[in-house]
Amino acid sequence: MSDIIVRTYFESRQTALVAQVYCFMSMIETDIQRRLVLPRELCFR
Repeated sequence: MSDIIVRTYFESRQTALVAQVYCFMSMIETDIQRRLVLPRELCFR
C-alpha cells in the first residue's frame, strides 16, 4: 500500500516538474521569438 502511495507521489512530482520545465521552456521560446521578430519588423519598416 505504501509502495503505491510513494509511486504516485513521485509520479505527481515528476509530472509537476515536467510541466514547470515545459512552461519555462515555452516562456524562453516566446521571449526569443519576440526578440527575433521585433528587429525584423523594424527592418521591414
